[in-house]
Amino acid sequence: MQQLLFKPLTESVTTAVNPLPTATVSSSPTVCSGTNTTVTFTGTPNSIVTYTINGGNNQTIAIGASGSAVLNTSLNVTSTYTLVSVTLANPPRCTQLLSASTTSTVTQPPVAGSNASLSICSESTPQDLFLLLGSNAQPGGTWSPTLASGTGVFYPLLDSAGSYVYTVAWTPPCVNDTALVTVTITPAANAGTNTQVDLCSNADSVDLVTLLGGTPQSGGTWSPALTSGTGIFDPLKIQQEFTPTLLEVRLHV
Repeated sequence: MQQLLFKPLTESVTTAVNPLPTATVSSSPTVCSGTNTTVTFTGTPNSIVTYTINGGNNQTIAIGASGSAVLNTSLNVTSTYTLVSVTLANPPRCTQLLSASTTSTVTQPPVAGSNASLSICSESTPQDLFLLLGSNAQPGGTWSPTLASGTGVFYPLLDSAGSYVYTVAWTPPCVNDTALVTVTITPAANAGTNTQVDLCSNADSVDLVTLLGGTPQSGGTWSPALTSGTGIFDPLKIQQEFTPTLLEVRLHV
């Protein structure tokens, strides 16, 4: 009887156990509103990170072979980035739930207001330059050059025409804000000073401007109007045309 021989068979299965992916998140702790900031995701290379912003909808970002990914964003409000999970991009696509978070606190920038201009008479009342900057200008700033008042009040008799810069200083990372007020001073009209002159009725004509005190400006008008149509006063003609022997004539500039 023939004996049958059986060769034993062996099979093996190799199982590779991949470690769970990991990830962390970091960001600038404080940013100025409206400026760009970076949020950095660091973790297992070639993985997908799921996260939320201020508890909103899930969002994802891919971490490449370098092991990190950067999100550039502009913030207007304080924002918290919370990790939800991280998943390997390739099979077996292992996933690990996460809960780490980072917060970027947003600081509002200073507002110095809007640029403005002022044209003021040399004899006008003082003007508060701050009122020209608009309703959104923040108080507490400084003026340069310094005004005679030590504040933002402009005195045309004491301060010079020119450009005045209002600065509102702020805490980093926000920078100072400035606004500019350009002041023009217009000299007040100068008709000179009052005077009284006695003239004989047969005296020669006289230019009344030359009789005024001070330094009267040229180009003014006289009232009542003189016979000459100018500022030339003729005693003889005035006597013929007016009953009073004393005539008051004013110069208007």
